[in-house]
Amino acid sequence: MILLEILVGVLFGFVIGLIPNMHINTIAYLFLLIGVYSLYSNAFVFFVSFAITQTITSYVPTTVFGIPTSENIMHLFPLQRLAKEGFAKKGIYLCLVGSFFGGLIALGLLPILYLVFSILFDFNIFIYFSIFFVLVLFIFFEKSILKKFVVFAIIIVSGTLGIFTLKYNYFINEPLVVCIAGLFAIPFLIESIINEPCFVNQKEEQVMVSLKPTIIDLILSGMGALFLIIVPSFSSSQASLLISKIKQDLSAEKYLVIYSGVAICSIIFSFFLAIYFYKPRLGYISVLLTQNIISRNTNIFSYIIGVILALGLSIFLLLLTYKQIVEFISKLNIKYINVALLFFIITIIIIISGIEGIPILFLSIFIGYLPILFNVNKIILMSYIMVPTILFYI
Repeated sequence: MILLEILVGVLFGFVIGLIPNMHINTIAYLFLLIGVYSLYSNAFVFFVSFAITQTITSYVPTTVFGIPTSENIMHLFPLQRLAKEGFAKKGIYLCLVGSFFGGLIALGLLPILYLVFSILFDFNIFIYFSIFFVLVLFIFFEKSILKKFVVFAIIIVSGTLGIFTLKYNYFINEPLVVCIAGLFAIPFLIESIINEPCFVNQKEEQVMVSLKPTIIDLILSGMGALFLIIVPSFSSSQASLLISKIKQDLSAEKYLVIYSGVAICSIIFSFFLAIYFYKPRLGYISVLLTQNIISRNTNIFSYIIGVILALGLSIFLLLLTYKQIVEFISKLNIKYINVALLFFIITIIIIISGIEGIPILFLSIFIGYLPILFNVNKIILMSYIMVPTILFYI
């Protein structure tokens, strides 16, 4: 049965991964709401396959949906920058390379992760310092005094939202789903609807990847992700940002390989920590833990088999279809799709949290729009989780 669960997880992840701005935390709660997990005897392996495939497939809509107009091209994600230049297919291919080799490297690093986490498991001062240090780096990375002040202000307001919804929540169900959608998904959907995406004709280009330096970069990045994932509230985006700041000479192409590799490493490491230490590092893994979908007797070999097959099958499917998918999406009216998706997310939130969740949703949308308004990195919105973690959960 495990092969069936892996196959279904890959197919679900492939289809849902093509939906733009669909956060995996929302999907995890939606699966719980409609009883998807109860359909499988090994729901954990199903969701591992789903999470890996959805992450890899999501590079396609990230590339093609929501490419802004030319005035803010310098602040585009590198995938979108390549798409703007007509090299969307090249960008997606580089992400597939990073995901495949990053996933294999992550599996090889699992014994080291076990050893390191066992040593630092109760070393709270290390975790406290690491989160605080990253928050300071968010401010330090900005060059102008005004931008530093803006980042500091966003850290304060998003952190305060996190305190009152995660620690002192007496008013809505599942505040994490509401606030993650409001902070991250909806503001960028609204921006994409207001400023109609600009899609350019894509070029065909032979992509050559130097294997040895790529593997070396991914091993170093995987080691960095290994230490960062130990710290609660860290995400793959934060890890990639820090690694890219350390290696400042990164081209867009190298960044994409490293970013996609770190993203897969973070997922594989997070599931592993949940299996052996019962510690979530990602929101949707918390859902699996609270529902006992991940338990102490989870079979590590089933997990590794699920990871390898999900990696191989999802990348194989995308290699066969990603060029056709890009061409197909380019013919769609992306604005209408974003409007439909916006209403879908709001409907899901009302179903999950009720009407009571709407004021908190609007507040989180307002805070989530601040990085767009002031042209700073949206990763600072992770202060929503990082600040409460420092104050209450260490």
